[in-house]
Amino acid sequence: MNDELRFTIRPDWQEIDRINEQAREFLGRTSLPEPEIDTYTMVVCELLENGIKYGRPNENISVTVRIADDTIMIQVSNKVRPDARLHLEELDRTLQWIRGIQDPYQAYLERVLEISRESLSETKSCLGLVRIAYEGGAEIDFVLDEDDTLSVSAVAQLR
Repeated sequence: MNDELRFTIRPDWQEIDRINEQAREFLGRTSLPEPEIDTYTMVVCELLENGIKYGRPNENISVTVRIADDTIMIQVSNKVRPDARLHLEELDRTLQWIRGIQDPYQAYLERVLEISRESLSETKSCLGLVRIAYEGGAEIDFVLDEDDTLSVSAVAQLR
């Protein structure tokens, strides 16, 4: 199976539902079972939400979903706002922490407990990334280009 979906959206929260449907329709045309369609639609939306949250307001966001053989790759790329540099450091720390824990479920539980102990004004959840690792079984990575384009990818083996 070799399938690919590419699209570009404006950074608008109203786009999430449309993209959710578009990703679900695309994944539904593959041979993936319904639970995996739900899982990878969630991955698309989690990565897209981060792209909107930390991206430049007037710069489009690119999304790619690629299925090749027994692997799925979901990538979201967007220009990063200048004031989002601290987010990149947090992203790096979070991904290193996730990689350092052998069991993604354990990372998920630990992060939920941490969030429950933090005040609402201080919480930066990063729960979406942990959820992608746990529920999506995905390895997450990112690249920041010289032109401040951040590409965050999630790659998982299909079951």
